[in-house]
Amino acid sequence: MDTPPIFENTLRTMKELGVPDRILEQIRSGTDIDSTTDVYAFGASDLNGDGIREIIEWRVTYAFSVGTGGQNETTGVEERFATVLTLRSGDDGKKLWRRSYDDFVIPVDTIVADGRKGILTIGGLLSMLGTSGERNLDFESLKGTNGKRFWSRSFTSIESDDVLTHISEDAPISIGLARALPGKPMDVVISLATQVSTLFTTTVAARVVVVDGKDGEPIAHPRLDVSLGWLPFSNPVGDLDGDGLDDYVVANDPGVDLGGPQEAPSVGGTIYARKGTDGSEIWTTSGLELHDFGWAGGLPNVVGGTAGEVALITPNDPQWRDFAVYLFDGTTGFLRWKKLGLGVMALGDVDRDGRIDLAMGDASISFKRHEAVFTSSVFAGSGRKIYEQKHHW
Repeated sequence: MDTPPIFENTLRTMKELGVPDRILEQIRSGTDIDSTTDVYAFGASDLNGDGIREIIEWRVTYAFSVGTGGQNETTGVEERFATVLTLRSGDDGKKLWRRSYDDFVIPVDTIVADGRKGILTIGGLLSMLGTSGERNLDFESLKGTNGKRFWSRSFTSIESDDVLTHISEDAPISIGLARALPGKPMDVVISLATQVSTLFTTTVAARVVVVDGKDGEPIAHPRLDVSLGWLPFSNPVGDLDGDGLDDYVVANDPGVDLGGPQEAPSVGGTIYARKGTDGSEIWTTSGLELHDFGWAGGLPNVVGGTAGEVALITPNDPQWRDFAVYLFDGTTGFLRWKKLGLGVMALGDVDRDGRIDLAMGDASISFKRHEAVFTSSVFAGSGRKIYEQKHHW
């Protein structure tokens, strides 16, 4: 294969730097320089109906090569992924079905189009970390018994650079599963962000799309405009309005938002609760101190009421020295309390008052004192501390 002079000069320089001839020949021929294959196995549900849980074998191969594309181009690195998913019997390990992809693909054990347990695959996640160009986020719903495809759906995002400006259109920033629409299958809730970045400012708008688990049809929800540098994640949190379907919340810091057809006017950090079916407003709570992002999750009913609670985790200051946990009433959006912590989860009834209690964790590190303190706390839903433990390292 004839190689351009610029490319040969690069190879000559690499040889002078001590790169082995074998590697140089692989670069010249465009063959793989290196590749690695990792194999993982994890338990799945009973996907074939024999009463025994199956095993998903997840084989991922990564390879890269170095080459050139023309007379005026220098060397470049091409990366490739391949994934092979194999479902094996939990009884004897025999192969039940297998599917292959020319991409890095993640399998998710969930309820699919036929209302039974199956596999949802998500591909294209790693391509979102690249530079300019067009990328696809791919979903595929597979039947659990034989791996046949029910439906597939792709979402295209475009990133471009123009001197000092970087533009991202419909880049996915969060993906969640919820029963947002009528029917048995789990649906997919996606946040797609549009971002314009310059040397000094970043503006973002986001829209939520719910993909129907029955047929893969996307349902567009209202657009959300956010402030400079904000990441608007949409997080499923369970049923907040009592219609039997899951809803989601989006945290935002719009500065001053005059409101629109979907939500009330708000000032400062804001959390919107929206219906999973169409994105219409359930409640809006504003006036919160939020920094950069807010990640929400649903909790069981820990205080008393008709719905569970909503927890929101966000940096407590612009430098991320601490994180804060907010707890909201899931029915009304009323802010119950705010405490410092890295996360929160529901426990059982620790203090035996008939209500579920919450566990929170926090950490502080002092490089000056060469010390780290990890704190584990248990709170009642009302915010009353039940006990606390500190661990010093």
